[in-house]
Amino acid sequence: MKKLFINFSISLFSVILVLVAISIFLRYTHLFGARLSFSTPDEEVVYRFVPHKRYWNFKENDHPITGRFNRFGWRDTEWALEKPMGEYRIAVLGDSFVESFQVECEKSFLNLAEKDLTGRSELRFELMNFGRASYAQTEELIILEKEVLKFKPDMVMLFFLPGNDIADISRETAPNTARPFFVFGSDGQLTFDNSFKDSPKFKIRKKINALKQRSILFSLITERFNSVLGQSAIKQAENNTHKVSEGYLSLCTSRPGAAFTRSYKLSQLLIKQMAAICIAKDIKFVLVAANTDAYKPKIEKRYKNIDPTFNPYFFEDDLKAFAQKIDIGFLGLQRPFYETYQKNGLDLHWGHWSYEGHKTVAKTIVRYLDDKVFGHVSGSS
Repeated sequence: MKKLFINFSISLFSVILVLVAISIFLRYTHLFGARLSFSTPDEEVVYRFVPHKRYWNFKENDHPITGRFNRFGWRDTEWALEKPMGEYRIAVLGDSFVESFQVECEKSFLNLAEKDLTGRSELRFELMNFGRASYAQTEELIILEKEVLKFKPDMVMLFFLPGNDIADISRETAPNTARPFFVFGSDGQLTFDNSFKDSPKFKIRKKINALKQRSILFSLITERFNSVLGQSAIKQAENNTHKVSEGYLSLCTSRPGAAFTRSYKLSQLLIKQMAAICIAKDIKFVLVAANTDAYKPKIEKRYKNIDPTFNPYFFEDDLKAFAQKIDIGFLGLQRPFYETYQKNGLDLHWGHWSYEGHKTVAKTIVRYLDDKVFGHVSGSS
């Protein structure tokens, strides 16, 4: 028994030693895209970033993007809770396109626009990044009420991404339903449904979260496992989402899909609610319609070959009319992206915006503020 115990101890020690060595190797090489988890489960918005946590991201760009979240858990520089005198704050809400993990913070559209605006005014501008991958208006409404307002912004910019924001707003169209939704109750009023938090899957995620943030090997294994688990079903759902004949792009044709039409209307209801919250607090609200990939003529042609009635400017024009109806600011990116691409022929996307894409977004924001707001801003305190 003594010999057996010794052999077992030696074997166990060897296994532990190997695992430690592998973890150290992965931590320094990031082989297979290994990285420590920097998110934590949340019972309202599924996931949040961990304040002060370092991050490593190597997707789409040709080099890794690294950094550290601020003390409030957002991918941005540190913020003062109280707004400094002489500062004009713009809180920017959105999903992964606002989060901008594909580029360095200083090269994101937020930082580029912030520097440009500050350089042409006596005010200091601060564009605050409240973007998080997979967020739609459901999560953004929660973040607006519980986090954004406490910073007392002068303006809130909501980035609306045709596609994800429409599909993910409803169980009827969402590829992944393990997320919060606003649903209509028996009284016809919208109510918040975060029942996903009671699922066994979410409870397991909460229990293993600490280990994922400490063990890069365990984080890699769970990330790969989650990627494989249900991948085919989610991929199929996403393919349907992007079909011109069925998905969100069908809204750009004369035969819009019924389910995505309902989701689109729900998105607008939540946007209207967010706008009302801001207006009641004397905060300017601007809706930004992000572009689709049809800013490229060859992609527009491909969609028109499927359905000749396809209109690449549908979302930009329709949301502009919606914004005018509820009396909020509006900024569209489809035409600026088309014009930029026509001018220089450079890709403005990898999957998300490229460096050129971020420059285009920043220039469009600065031009909008110059035209619509700057006269008021220059006189504010």
